[in-house]
Amino acid sequence: MIQALYNGVYGGIMQVLKIAEIVIPLMIVMEILKDTKLMDKVSGIFAPLVKRMGMSQQSAFPLIMGMVFGLSYSAGVIIQCSKEGLMSRKDFFLVCTFLVICHSVVEDTIILARLGANVLLLLIPRLILAFLFTWFLSNKYNEKIMERIP
Repeated sequence: MIQALYNGVYGGIMQVLKIAEIVIPLMIVMEILKDTKLMDKVSGIFAPLVKRMGMSQQSAFPLIMGMVFGLSYSAGVIIQCSKEGLMSRKDFFLVCTFLVICHSVVEDTIILARLGANVLLLLIPRLILAFLFTWFLSNKYNEKIMERIP
């Protein structure tokens, strides 16, 4: 029993260390990109894709943050962009929709690949589904319907 407990604790700690060796460098890189304004250039690169999904270019930065770091970290960015008027109600809705399906793409994919998962099976279906569903909703978006949502 003690050996099983030890193995469980040891295995858990080793998994956390594997995850930390991926997450911490990613967070540092993102802060450097943000501080050096390179993230604005990256957002410009993703602008055509974001526009195809029916969003404005301003929604590219929160979308990228959500794809890299997940909903927890990007929620602050999304809310701040919305409060500052950088994102319309439609952009806010579509960014959140996309990220519900396809959040933390970089982080999750790297972590799960490190643990032995197939990267293509993780990444491609999520991206395709998120893109198609967001595109579909952007075409069906109706401001009157959205006014009823709190």
